Amino acid sequence: MISFNFEELARDFPKIDSQKMYMFLMYAISQKEDVEKHLAICYYLYFRDPYIVGADHLIRWHLIQALKLSPYDERVLKNWIFGVYSGNPDCPFTKKELEDYKCRLYQSESYKL
Repeated sequence: MISFNFEELARDFPKIDSQKMYMFLMYAISQKEDVEKHLAICYYLYFRDPYIVGADHLIRWHLIQALKLSPYDERVLKNWIFGVYSGNPDCPFTKKELEDYKCRLYQSESYKL
């Protein structure tokens, strides 16, 4: 069975470009959608070549889909929405969305205390 962790995909498919991996992962999502596959797509779109024009908006869509599946997922909220896009001029999220996600992140962290 294939692991959809970004590091393992990059190791298992070292020569595949981001466009082909995007198609592969979208097919995988169509078969069984989960947060891990959406995050793998985000990593490929953001960190791998070739760059796809409009990648930030595709990433936004995948992050929103991941949050629909797991509304308080810290990998999505901490690592991506705030880790990658906080203060980034290419941020595809509005200030209002970022504030809403910040509240959601605080809620998820308060549940752990």
